[in-house]
Amino acid sequence: MNAKTFNTMSKSDLLVHIAGLPDSDARIPALAATLLGGPQQSGPAPLRLFPMGKAAEAMGCSRPTLWRMIRDGQVRTVELKPGMRRVPESELRRIAAGDK
Repeated sequence: MNAKTFNTMSKSDLLVHIAGLPDSDARIPALAATLLGGPQQSGPAPLRLFPMGKAAEAMGCSRPTLWRMIRDGQVRTVELKPGMRRVPESELRRIAAGDK
């Protein structure tokens, strides 16, 4: 679905659609803006952060391997609070592109 489709949906249909999306879905801000009647945000895309398990899965490695890569400085993370690290999507893209 695109923003044009969202604009033609009823508010109840939008609520049902939003309720069925995972929390990490990037379309939620656009849906919420349409639902609330406000303008859609323009500018940089929101920062997407992946928990270790999802990041390891996206990289095709195990969590212990990901932790070793983090320890060795090959993968940068964001520490949200002590003991709670996430891997930014931009970091996953950098690794996938083969950049060091």
